[in-house]
Formats: sequence, C-alpha cells, structure tokens
Amino acid sequence: MIREVATLCLAPVLMAGYLASTDFHFKESKHKNTMGDAAIVSLQTCEKGWGVNTKAATNGLYGTELQYGVKFEPMPDYHVIVTPRFGVSYVDHPTVELPQRTQFGLGAQVTFGYKDMRLGVELWHLSNGKALGLNASDGANIGMNMIAIQTGWVF
Repeated sequence: MIREVATLCLAPVLMAGYLASTDFHFKESKHKNTMGDAAIVSLQTCEKGWGVNTKAATNGLYGTELQYGVKFEPMPDYHVIVTPRFGVSYVDHPTVELPQRTQFGLGAQVTFGYKDMRLGVELWHLSNGKALGLNASDGANIGMNMIAIQTGWVF
C-alpha cells in the first residue's frame, strides 16, 4: 500500500548490502582507489515517484539524494524499478579522490522485486564538481565510482 503526502510518497524501503569501490575514473585512468569496499545501508522514502534516499557506508561515505523512481510491473507481484538520483555526499576523513569533505553525488539504481522483497544494483558517482566550476578546493577532481549490491524490504 502506498501512502502519499502531496507528491512525496511515504512507503519506506530499507536496503543493506555491499559497496564495491572501482578503479574507474573519468580523468585519472591509472589511479587506484584508496577507500576500499564497505558494507552499506540505505533508506528511501519511496521507490515510485519523487523521494529522498539516504545512505551510509562503513568506509566513511554518506549521502542524501533526491530521486525519482519509475516502477514497472511485468507480472503480478513482480517489479522492476529504475531510480536516478542526485544529491550531496560527505566523507568523514581526507581522501585523495575527494579533496573536499562535502561533494556531489550522482547515480542510479535498478531494483528487482517480488512482493515486498527487493534486490538492487546501484552505480554511485561522487565528485567535487570541478568540471562544472562548483568545487571549493584546489585539489584534483579524481572522483569515485562505486557499485552497490543490496537487498531489502518495502514497508
């Protein structure tokens, strides 16, 4: 059952899983990530329409994003949800890849569901926005690209 207040959906989705750091960077092709892999937990206000997603990882990365989910139901009780996201992120310690503690977060998640159970794969990109002229640091804009595999439940 989905409950809506104005256009913000309030049917929380709790997800937990594994966040894998990749060595793929848009500018620095030979750089190896220093963050490492981590456990991650996220909470969404809703998986369909406008919502907010917050997440925290054990490697010190945190994020809050605005999202918009598009839900497909190919068969009764089966769901595929595509969710692009944009927001801010924070790292709780200095890193080479992210010279600012606070930066932008951009990503998308594809979630497969059966009834109230979910399995999701997410690409999460963090960057200080230097390419857009939005950075407040003189450091390089190496950025980070990560993949999260999570499982969860809709409440």
